[in-house]
Amino acid sequence: MNNVDELAIVLGVGIDRVRGTEPILLTVQIVNTSAKGPGGEGGGQDTQFITLTSQGKSLLDAERNLAKTSSRKVFFSHNKIVVLGKNFTASDISEAMDYIQRNREFRRTNLIVVAEQTAKEVLETKLDMEKLPMLGLHDMLVSKNQLFIYPVNINDFLLNLKTDIGISYASVVNLLDVTKENKIKQDQVAEKSGESSGTKGSTKIHLDKIAIFKNNRLVGTLTEQESIGFLWLINKLKRDTVVIPFPIAEEEKGISLDIIKGNSKIIPHITDKGITMEVVCTGEAELREAGYLSEQLKDLQIYKQLEQEAEKVLKAKVEQTIVRAQQDLKADFIGFGNQIHNYNPTEWHLIKADWEQRFPKIQYTITCHVTMRKAGIIKGSATLRNDEE
Repeated sequence: MNNVDELAIVLGVGIDRVRGTEPILLTVQIVNTSAKGPGGEGGGQDTQFITLTSQGKSLLDAERNLAKTSSRKVFFSHNKIVVLGKNFTASDISEAMDYIQRNREFRRTNLIVVAEQTAKEVLETKLDMEKLPMLGLHDMLVSKNQLFIYPVNINDFLLNLKTDIGISYASVVNLLDVTKENKIKQDQVAEKSGESSGTKGSTKIHLDKIAIFKNNRLVGTLTEQESIGFLWLINKLKRDTVVIPFPIAEEEKGISLDIIKGNSKIIPHITDKGITMEVVCTGEAELREAGYLSEQLKDLQIYKQLEQEAEKVLKAKVEQTIVRAQQDLKADFIGFGNQIHNYNPTEWHLIKADWEQRFPKIQYTITCHVTMRKAGIIKGSATLRNDEE
């Protein structure tokens, strides 16, 4: 058995597709055991991680070629996340995923994400508050504060691809550049103080979308609103925010509600006339921002009005996602087929062969019920309008 100082411990794996006779580009993020300890102890390097890359004709070939650039045995058993570059997901990913599933060192609990750019860029990007970026990205994905993201591990990702529908999903990682406007402002402040701004166009990791896979390749990426609607439909929503325009003294003021408990059901109705789907969403909401609604909030009727408006916003969000699935991607990532299979396996067995043609034509209804539970810790507004003073 190898000692720790003889191993290159991998925390993140990135897979890209490049041109040439060795099309698979493998990138690994490794713990830098030579880095300085707290207070500069150890006398080593400052960076807590390093990245290694290699190419090969297959993922196995690329992994073995890592030995040519590492003096230590590359050890994958502590890996946390697998990043698939967008160029890699544009074509069939089954061969590489088959290798990952068979490799004993890859755990099926590893999270899987899709890079908006390349996987290599993601693994080379630092996080502001984390010394080991891939651990930080893992924590971001599983955090309860991530409202629009649902973490998917390798096991679930592959199981979804193996269903009759053959559709799966994963979170999207995007790299955002610091805007030129912010750079200019920081440079101006630094110039006045006689110091360097230190701004060099740094990038930040951003999570906000969900990627959809069909037939072992990426077919589309949901917008932020569609991603929220998708989480409603698969009943994986953590919480949702609804902003309702509300007229006050000829002004449009936004009222923000936080849906803290959301549930959904998709109920198939199978008759002689065909199949229809009933989508029912229920949620409990808290008032978060009310603007100048000081006196109005004392009227209980306004809460009923807010519930009704929230239901309209939520219904539109869910419907937008279903329309995207049926008309654009033509991929049943919302799970209509799975619900039919659970409800009536015999019927599903009869229709599954041509489900891809049936799905875009399936009729559905959406019903949303939102109940206001709390208005926060104050009864009125935090401030008054000028005419109320």
